[in-house]
Parts: sequence; C-alpha cells; structure tokens
Amino acid sequence: MKLSVPLVLLSAAFAAAQSPAPWSATADGKATIDADIRVPVHGRDGDPGYGLWAAGRDYKASFHDGMTFVPYLGGAYPHNQPLSWHTTSVRVGELELLTAGRVPHLQHGDYQVRYDHGQVVETYDVLAEGLEQRFVLSERPLAAGALQIQGSLQTALWSPAVENAHQGLVFHDAEGRAILGYGAATAIDADGDCFAMTTSQADGVITLTLAADDLARADFPLVVDPLLATQLAIGIGTSSEPGEIDAANDGTSGLASSLLAFTLQASAMDSDLRVHVGTAVGGNANGVFADIAVAASADHARVAFVAATNRWVIVYQNLIAATQLMQVRAAVLPANPGGPAQSSSIPLLTLPGTHHWRPEVGGVLPGGAGNRALVVLQRETGTAQFANTANSSVWGAFLDTSTATGSWTTPFLIQGNASDDTERPSVNRAAEGGNAFSWFVVCQAFTNNAGNDDWDLFGRLVDQAGGVSPQAWISSLGTTHKLGARVDGSAGRYAVVFSTANTSIGKNLDVVGNDLRCERVDWPHGQGGQSVSGDWPVQTLSSSAFRTLEACSIAQDVTSDSHWTLAWRNSSTAPALYASRVGYRGQALQAPDLVVATGVSSPGPATVMVAAAAGATTVFYAIGNQGWFEVQRRRFDLPVATAPSVVAGSCGGPVLSWTGPSSVAGTNQLMGNEFCGPRVVGAGPNDLHLMLVAVATASLPLVDPIAGTGCTLLVPFGGPDYLGYLTPAIGADVRWSLPLPESLPSLTVHFQDWVLRANDGRFWGSGRLTVPLVR
Repeated sequence: MKLSVPLVLLSAAFAAAQSPAPWSATADGKATIDADIRVPVHGRDGDPGYGLWAAGRDYKASFHDGMTFVPYLGGAYPHNQPLSWHTTSVRVGELELLTAGRVPHLQHGDYQVRYDHGQVVETYDVLAEGLEQRFVLSERPLAAGALQIQGSLQTALWSPAVENAHQGLVFHDAEGRAILGYGAATAIDADGDCFAMTTSQADGVITLTLAADDLARADFPLVVDPLLATQLAIGIGTSSEPGEIDAANDGTSGLASSLLAFTLQASAMDSDLRVHVGTAVGGNANGVFADIAVAASADHARVAFVAATNRWVIVYQNLIAATQLMQVRAAVLPANPGGPAQSSSIPLLTLPGTHHWRPEVGGVLPGGAGNRALVVLQRETGTAQFANTANSSVWGAFLDTSTATGSWTTPFLIQGNASDDTERPSVNRAAEGGNAFSWFVVCQAFTNNAGNDDWDLFGRLVDQAGGVSPQAWISSLGTTHKLGARVDGSAGRYAVVFSTANTSIGKNLDVVGNDLRCERVDWPHGQGGQSVSGDWPVQTLSSSAFRTLEACSIAQDVTSDSHWTLAWRNSSTAPALYASRVGYRGQALQAPDLVVATGVSSPGPATVMVAAAAGATTVFYAIGNQGWFEVQRRRFDLPVATAPSVVAGSCGGPVLSWTGPSSVAGTNQLMGNEFCGPRVVGAGPNDLHLMLVAVATASLPLVDPIAGTGCTLLVPFGGPDYLGYLTPAIGADVRWSLPLPESLPSLTVHFQDWVLRANDGRFWGSGRLTVPLVR
C-alpha cells in the first residue's frame, strides 16, 4: 500500500472540517512603542536650507531664525499653524538689558537651544509634552524696579487680550479652535523660591512681569519659566488617517535589531518622518533618523537591511513646498544605530517635469553577498508640479550601501508603456543575495484605451545587475480590479496579498475592495517564468458586502520559506485592523485575529515584522483620533510545539530525526510548512528504506524470517491509525519532504523506518519518531 502522505493525512479522521481558532496574542499584547518620542536638535549636513529643528510628541520647533513652534494638528487640518517668538526687550526698571543691534549667540545640545543675549540667556528645552522657554539672569541687574520680558509674535493664531494676570494664554485659529498654549510664567531663584509673574498680551506682543518687590527678594541666578504646548483641541487632532508606517528586522534578536519608520502630520500640507530603532519585537524604541523641516513634506517611508554591508536603508518621498517637486530620498544607517538622530539623506535626482513617489525597498538577507538595495518607485512625467497622472510607470534604482552615505544608480524602467497607467509598486523585503539573485517586483496596471478595463497585477524579477525579466507574472484572477498589492518572500518563493473589486466602479484610484486575496508565486532566479508547481489557486481570506477591505502589509518567515504573516484593514462602520498567517499554499492557518478596533476612527496603515530568530511577529500600527496620536504594536508568538522524541528500537536499526529548513525551535513542526519531514541516518549505502507513518503507537514483537532478530513494530501496520508509508528510498542518509497543508488540525504523527539491508536481505526496524504538529 503506497500512498502520497499529504493525501493520506488529509483523509485522516481528524482532518474533518473545523473552524480554526483565531491567532492569539501573547501576554506582551498591545503597547505604545515610544519611551521617548523627542527628536534632538539637528540640521542636515550639506543642506543649510534644512535649518535647525527639534520635536516632541505633538509638536516640532525650528531655531535657525529665532524660535518657531509648529503644533502637529493632523492630516485633516488644512495647513500649518506656526507661532514665532522674537525677544524684543528685557528690562529692569528703566535699564534695558539687551544691547541694541546685538545678534544673540546661538548654541545647542541634543535637547536644548541657547540664545546668549549677554546679560540674559534665552533657552528652550525640548520636552516630550512641550517646548520649555526660559530666560536666565545670572547676576542681579544694576537697577531697581520690575523685571519685564517682552516678545513679539508672528502667527495667524489669536488669543484674547489680557493684562497683568498670572495665567496662561490659549491661541485659537480663525474658527475659534484651540491650537496651542503658552503657560503661566514663574520666576525661580537660586534657592528654589518661586515668584508668580503676570502676563499681558495684546496685538501680538507678550509681556512677562515680575514685581519689583519679588525681584528685590530673589537670589540670583534667576530663571523665568513658561511652557509652549500643543492644545490638540477636540475636533482637530489626527482624526484623519495617520500617516504611513513600516518596520523591518535585521535577522537577529538583539536589543537594536529592528527599525520602525512612521509619519506624523503637522497638517495636510506638511508631514514629517521619524525612524526608531528597537528590539526584535519593537520594544525600547529610540529615535535614529528624522526629516521634519517645513520646506518639504516627508512621507511614505520604507526600511530594509543590507546584511553584507551591515547597513540599514531608509527611503521616503519628499514634496518640496516651493516647487511642488516630488522626489525620493534615501538615508543609510549602520547596524545597531545609536546616538542622536540624524537627518542626512540623498535625493534621487530627476529631470525637469519628472516626479518620483511611493518608494519601496528590498534589502539583502544575512549570509548573502550584495551591497545594493533595490528601490522601486512610481514615476510621473509631463507636469511641472506633482500630480498622479494617467500614465504613471514603475521604475527601479539601486542604492549602493558600500559607503556610509550611500549612492544612487541610474533609474531603469520595470513596468509601463504609453497606453497604461502603472502604479503602486511593491518589492520583497529582502533578496537572498549571492553571485546571482533577484528581487520580485509587483505593481498594478490599467489600460486606458481598453474600455471598462480592470486593474491587473504584474510581477517581474529584477536581478542584482538591474536586469528586468522579459516575461511577467500576471495574477490568475479574471476581470476584476486587483488593488494595492503587497509582496514578500525570497529565493524564488513569494506571496502577494491584495484586495479585489468589481470593474463596475470604473478606474478607481483607491485600494479598498470587497475581498482580500492571497496568491502564491514560485519564480526562482534565472527561470523564464513562474514555476507551475508553485501556482496554487488564489485564496480568499476575507470578504465584505461593501468595499472596505485593504491589504496593508505582508512578511515572510524566511527560516521556513513557507509561512507569511499579513495585516489588513476593514474600514466599515466598525473600523478594525486584522492579522493572520498563511502557509505554503497561501491558505489561512487561523481565523483572522482582531489586532485593534477603534470605534469611530479607523486605525492607520499597519506593517508586519517577522523576527524569525525571536520566534515572534509584531504588527505595528498608528492610532489617531480627537487630538492624540500613538504608534502601537502588538506581538504574536508562534505556536509552541513539543520537541520531537525518539523511542529506541530493539534490533539495531537506523536513527530517525525530524528536519526542516528552519533553525528556530518548533518552526519545522508548524502546519503550512512545505519542506519538513523525517530523516534517517546510519544505514548502509545500498539499503532500502520503508518509512511507516501512523497516528498511534504499537509494541508488537515480530517473529518472522524476513525480520531481524528481536525487532518490534512500534507503529501500527494497518487499521484506522495507520496512514501508509513514504516513497521507498535507498541510501545511508535519506530525507523525505512531508508538506503539511494549512487545512490540517494539530496532531501527533509517529514514524518507524524498516530497512532492507543489502548484506543479509532482512528488514531491521528503527526506533519510533514522535512528532507533534501544531497550527
């Protein structure tokens, strides 16, 4: 009785249809990623136009032309609402302490800026909750009277006029919404004694006053201490969708082994990029890169690791405010980046009328040679100012990471022609590397002159030299819109997740659909097209009566080459973010897990990071609603499997073990794995193996001339618990591949090998290998 083991297992009694349980989060659960959200004071090397900037949790501030405070109001707010302060007078009685015409000397540390006016030092401390303004008088002035500090404001905001009151100020926009606050001022002397100061404000001038009697009693140095802070009033905030987010792991489980990039929005016209380094699951995040200037709006950041050079790559789109040119910029960071966040990046130069956006980046896996990351992007041409045209195309360029700053190569076309609109490229997170290898690039295309066409998915291999495969993979789905594809995989094994919608909606530009789909693609490097053996049917992972489903992210477990984790959003009346795992056929291993539901506000885009070395997956997402913003994470651990065990045989047979591609404990025992299976060593080179498979054990001594002396049957060789035997094989070291379809429930399988020895013509039994298999 010879049977194909996958078919045998599927026919087993416990393979009856079951409702899979949701994937459960670990005790780590949901957490906010940032312990310190501040961005230190910084400029950009070689770019004086960037200025001098710093940021807290919900604001940023510039200092290159005096102090300007910019609150983060979210993408729903139409424009920035900055407030600039310029100190015009510091006097005691009739004595002016500022020297007329003297330009203050500017100095700064990581989180403090100092303007030295001579007798008075104006400082700003960058706090998470706001910008603390201080005026320090080191010595008692040679005059009597009240201390008055006066500053002029430049802002479109307004605050009611007040006179000589110890109170803070609240600044409003034209609609009366509170935007930012200026705290009540207090003077603190050398002994720690506090003196309340009064604040007056009228016509854009603020005057802080310390009474003459209090000044006379104070010991010096004396510090005046108000606080600027974003109000984030109800109805403003980030009630619109938070910005883009992405994360990647460097293949290790160290304390600084992952990178997380996300966008904060000062307004609809100005978004900022922040990048943090953290643990393999995203904990203990600290800022390592930021692009927050108002001269250009930074968004859509993607990160990847190039193991051969031990460097990170950050790519993002950057809309220059003055020219409305959209460009792609890149930054290179060392592994385990530390120290103050940097902002230096290099643009991919473009011709006039050419715009690049929606960049994605693929790195190189550990153990693989290759100095370059592949950056894919969407190109628009023929417009002086950036716009999404009807004839977009998808291009690629390499970022060489062999130097500390990186360098761009010349862009090359991947997909697009004069009649098509080709958009939204995606590339696998990391290629395998080596002397010859490829990345897999997927994008969507619409033929403009084909009537009621559908958005199709195209995929092409791009090799390490920039060669684009002449043949394209095309999704096997028929005439339906295929939208917002995300791809990941390596070494010729990929999975693509996307949404679908009926073509009756016309040429839509969004990526939400009625169904969420997953399609597996096997296309090894150097092969002319997709492998037929890996062309599994398209799987439907979720469905909705309305167009509410959007694919967000997908990440492969590179140790098993068979599992992917994906995240998607449902923007229905109950907005929610979900995650699930799929196996080698693209089928779900669990019912979708509800990562987060936010009531009236949809969670922002999510990203998935698989830290295979840590045996964990993290879903990062942004939440913003009614005046607050957070990046949160939720960690999922792989199912725990008891280690395989062996009961020794009684007649000197070979040794059994369970093998697979992954070095991570338990991964080779997960359903959905295509490449695991039993292994036998210790036989003769010409011995024949007959591997029995069962779901129960036995202990039946064999007394038969064909069997060796003292042999015992340790698994049943018949009955309902016997599943069959694997394909007979000959050799001293034999492995069998036993694909585990996603539809199987958790079960325990037992193996015993019977070896027909060439030297005596008798069967000799091995011990019994017991393997728990889990979902």
